[in-house]
Amino acid sequence: MRDRWSEFERRGAEALAVSFAQPAELLLHAYSLALPFDLAADPGRIAYDRYGVGRASAWQVWHPLVTWWYLKARARGERARPTRKGDDRRQLGADFIIGADGRILWAYRCRRPDDRPPVEALLEALDGQPSGA
Repeated sequence: MRDRWSEFERRGAEALAVSFAQPAELLLHAYSLALPFDLAADPGRIAYDRYGVGRASAWQVWHPLVTWWYLKARARGERARPTRKGDDRRQLGADFIIGADGRILWAYRCRRPDDRPPVEALLEALDGQPSGA
């Protein structure tokens, strides 16, 4: 999403990434990734609960596809950040498009740590043509 942010801006979209990381850690993460959108810290996971974003089972976390995903990332030279106190490898993510009136217009709740909607699905949803991701 970061690399295609201009396409979101052209559609008038704003983004807010929510993380359960502590604020100081989140600030360092945002800086290291040079994110063009805002981040919010939710260490108590209030937003996760209210938006129905669950936690993965051990099977979902260590699913063969997830392991393969991490191995491919490692082969590309990417390194997973070390696990820190308070980290939760089982917390799943989600993507939402929320209208100006506060209603959820589109939602994608991840099923595994490697499960993210393609950027095209988010752009299509913004265009009012959800791809069913």
